[in-house]
Amino acid sequence: MAMEHEPIEPRMRRRPEDPESSNGSTRDYLNAFFELAMRLEQLPQMPEVAGDVLGWRSADATELRERLLSDAMYHELSEYSRERFDVCLAELDLIALASVAAVRRQFRDGPPRSFDGVTPVCHRASHKMRVVLSRATRLVKEPGRRRA
Repeated sequence: MAMEHEPIEPRMRRRPEDPESSNGSTRDYLNAFFELAMRLEQLPQMPEVAGDVLGWRSADATELRERLLSDAMYHELSEYSRERFDVCLAELDLIALASVAAVRRQFRDGPPRSFDGVTPVCHRASHKMRVVLSRATRLVKEPGRRRA
């Protein structure tokens, strides 16, 4: 019998103070994935963050992606670096969607009695996300990656 549990409003859904501002959209986009990776790492020891992970939607990232396209930092990247950055973002979207789906499967009948099945899923997912986030962050931070 499936347990019903109330959805918890994800804390990851932050909006900028000025939605018209594109300043920092690149960082906001990456931070959304850093935060998801952090929640995945915390989940096995802190079941109270389950709502954040279970409530994550690709629409959260899609909204940030739209803002990213108008961000000056993004457009300062060389064409080659921007293409590589876009590949990183596509990887992050895919890893996030697959990871959240895997965690949802573990919670489909309510909170699991044991986190033995959740822990490896969370650790693999957060590790993969952090590897790609590291590449994406380097692309944005290294001055040689910017247009001359």
